[in-house]
Amino acid sequence: MGPNSLTGPIPPQLGQLANLRLLTLSECNLGGPIPLELGQLEDLGTLDLAANNLVGPIPPELGQVASLVVLDLSGNELSGAIPPELGALERLSRLDLGWNRLTGRIPPELGQLTNLKELALWGNELTGSIPPELAQLTELETLGLSANGLTGSIPPELAQLTKLERLSLAENRLTGSIPLEFAQLTRLRYFYFGGQGIEECLPTELSGLEAAAWPLSLCATAIGDVREFPLLTDLTPNHPNPFNAGTRITYSLADGGSVQIAIYSVLGQRIHTVVDKVQSPGVYQVSWDGRDTQGREVASGVYVCRLRLAEGTLSRRLTLVR
Repeated sequence: MGPNSLTGPIPPQLGQLANLRLLTLSECNLGGPIPLELGQLEDLGTLDLAANNLVGPIPPELGQVASLVVLDLSGNELSGAIPPELGALERLSRLDLGWNRLTGRIPPELGQLTNLKELALWGNELTGSIPPELAQLTELETLGLSANGLTGSIPPELAQLTKLERLSLAENRLTGSIPLEFAQLTRLRYFYFGGQGIEECLPTELSGLEAAAWPLSLCATAIGDVREFPLLTDLTPNHPNPFNAGTRITYSLADGGSVQIAIYSVLGQRIHTVVDKVQSPGVYQVSWDGRDTQGREVASGVYVCRLRLAEGTLSRRLTLVR
């Protein structure tokens, strides 16, 4: 159905639609838990419930939907652990659980999803170490683990993910150094890394990654030297999130042009325009103080930050807590 003003819980009766192949209810105002009855939809290929107000745990019954190719539950208020049963979804190509309140460790069973191309777990409250089993995801192109509470060192096994184009590990509690084995990641176009206790510069042995790494530079040069022309247009996770007095929004532009960044309510109402001008390629940072265009403080809740460019739109969910 896509963006609309639907409200209330997801009816468990949808689990009776035995021939359903696509269920998209993203960017609505749905609340309540995800019905475990959705695990009965054996022919479902896409389940997209992103950008709602869903709460509670992820039903482990979803691991029974063996036909799933896309599972997007991002931008909700889901809590609890990631069910290891999701590791049974062998056909899955995209798994996005980002921007929820998920806790616990990353299940090593996710390493069984050998057809996965995108794994996005950023913006949760996950803890523990990065499972080396993720190195089995040899088709992976995007791995997003930033803005959690992950600890330990970066597994050098991740260097086996030679198809990786985007790797985001920023804003965790990782220690040690960047594995030298990462020199094998020759397809990497975007390596977002910072905001933690690890040495935040690239060893000279990884000079081949300097064009992709942000905000890193070679350890032999000035730390924090941001390259002028990033290779990828992106809207990175705001920080802090959740926030109270204000939050920083960082974005990068591969090409110059007209740029608009605006804050919306979950119902699609524009709250405030942060940026509206022509900009050159580069990395930029702006802030939002939780006020509308009239300068009035807005209420606590979830808001959507949208970066609009000529080639498309990128969105992030922000949580304001007064």
